[in-house]
Amino acid sequence: MVTIERNTDVSIKCFKCGNSYTMDQMRMDPKSPHLTCKNCLERKVPVKFSSMAKQDPYAHLDTPSKKSSEKTSYFCKACRYSFTRAAHIPASTCPYCSASGSVVTKGTASSMIKEVDDMLDDEE
Repeated sequence: MVTIERNTDVSIKCFKCGNSYTMDQMRMDPKSPHLTCKNCLERKVPVKFSSMAKQDPYAHLDTPSKKSSEKTSYFCKACRYSFTRAAHIPASTCPYCSASGSVVTKGTASSMIKEVDDMLDDEE
């Protein structure tokens, strides 16, 4: 069994530049799920991708697609559970109590006022 006494006893390979550094020199990259050395984080341009310096290889992580960022809020009338789902995935049953037919879409105050105005306009 190997005992590790200090952070300097372990060396880790940097995800961006490929060099090995001690643990105290490594940080989590905020744009990826990998460990990166302090030098690469301060540089802002990945060394591995220097030929693609104008293109950020992690750009897709910063801006989620419009489809994935749209959410719809739901409310279950049976158990009073509130939850959200991606807008493109409809909810017909409650994920908490499994009741079907009791799930309704939550609306904002402005959307409810607009609905009432539309209903009043239809009556006239």
